[in-house]
Amino acid sequence: MTEMDVALSPLLTYAESGRYLRKSARFVRGLVYSGELEIKRIGRTPYVHRADLDAYITSVTEVGDTARRPGMTPAHKRRDVA
Repeated sequence: MTEMDVALSPLLTYAESGRYLRKSARFVRGLVYSGELEIKRIGRTPYVHRADLDAYITSVTEVGDTARRPGMTPAHKRRDVA
C-alpha cells in the first residue's frame, strides 16, 4: 500500500494508525486493549477507523493554559526567580 493509499483509506492497520498518531503500533494496540479504540477485523487483520483516531485525538488534546500541568507558572512570571 502506498502512502497515498494510506492517506485515502478510512481503515488503518496498527502500524499506519501509529504513524497517523505519531506513536508506535504498540501504543495503538494498547488503546484497543484498554477499550479506548475499537477495531474492525477483515479476515484476521485488525483495522482502526480513521474517524475513531480523530475522535481520540480530539478527546486527549488540550489547548492553551489547560495544556500546562496544574500549578506550573512559566519562569518569566515567577516572583521567586532572581
